[in-house]
Amino acid sequence: VALGAGGGAAGSTRALADGLARGIRAIERRSALCWALLAVALGWLVYRWATELYGPAAGLVALALFAFSPDMLAHGHLVTLDMAGALGFTLTAYATWRMLERETLAGAAWVGVAFGVASLLKLSGFVLAAAVAATVIARFFDPSRRATSIAWHGWMVRLAVMALAGIVVINVGYGFD
Repeated sequence: VALGAGGGAAGSTRALADGLARGIRAIERRSALCWALLAVALGWLVYRWATELYGPAAGLVALALFAFSPDMLAHGHLVTLDMAGALGFTLTAYATWRMLERETLAGAAWVGVAFGVASLLKLSGFVLAAAVAATVIARFFDPSRRATSIAWHGWMVRLAVMALAGIVVINVGYGFD
């Protein structure tokens, strides 16, 4: 068996290992790019939400704080479920906030879709169901909003729409299995 790099069993084994390593590095780069795109999407969502709440200057400040936070700088490119989970949780919180501001059935459906996506992105997304339900129930009992808020049965309908939309998204994600 030849031990040199130029030929024989050792040379072909080394070439095979080098080819596999190049392929693995290419897959790692593409995977990291996908997760970096999730970080960009989360940054955009942070900017949009802060802009809607407090204006464009606040949106830029929130985006800067997000982009230069040590966690984002250290972990934003890593291929883990944390970035996907953060995006899903934030998207669900944002959709819930918008639905509570506008109190529409379409908004409730978007909360369900966001919940379904969050649950598909990270399995711990299921805890959002209790958080969203508790938020909606708390909103109903908020005395400062009660005069302008919709009736109890309206909130129950919205909770049902959220649940149905979330269940549909999760079932589509799992191929109805």
